[in-house]
Amino acid sequence: GYENLTIFVGEGTGSFLRKDSFPSLKFYITNSEVAKIELVCDAGNVDKIIKIICKHGHTHENGDGIIYVSAIERLVKVKTGSDNCNYEQ
Repeated sequence: GYENLTIFVGEGTGSFLRKDSFPSLKFYITNSEVAKIELVCDAGNVDKIIKIICKHGHTHENGDGIIYVSAIERLVKVKTGSDNCNYEQ
């Protein structure tokens, strides 16, 4: 498995194309419940992880999501303030 994973549940905007879309009662600009996954991994695992997410994360509906891939320039641990440490520690 991948240990450096965070999942956020929230609401997002869209085109109201799905049958279960509804105006939010919490936020006036949103209409879809969403989950955001943040995962830190080695560059060599990126394509494998994208395939896993696409295989298991789709619903065949509009708005299944977008995968963004970006490099981590710097990592600082809040607890210790240590800089540029290994993300696996």
